[in-house]
Amino acid sequence: PIALADAANTSYNLDPDQLGPCRRKALLAVRHSYFEVLVMMTLLASSATLGIETHLNMQDIESDPHVIFRIFDIFWCAAFLLELFVRMLADGRHFLNSRNPE
Repeated sequence: PIALADAANTSYNLDPDQLGPCRRKALLAVRHSYFEVLVMMTLLASSATLGIETHLNMQDIESDPHVIFRIFDIFWCAAFLLELFVRMLADGRHFLNSRNPE
């Protein structure tokens, strides 16, 4: 397994008081436990709709896919893009850094 970076030994520790207002809000949101719960619930709901869509499509291969699942696909894509944007805003240039502990 790959050893994770120790947050105390990296220069990554960001002080929210030294950041701009948008980045500070993004950092506080990403570090909050509710954000992680929301992301996990989104992943579970996305997986469930994908499973239901696949099940229904396999029952009747000849029929067209249901429109509601296309709407769900677009919604989940937008939700995951928003999560990515908030994480990138919070982490800044450290987002792609290999020493990023998150």
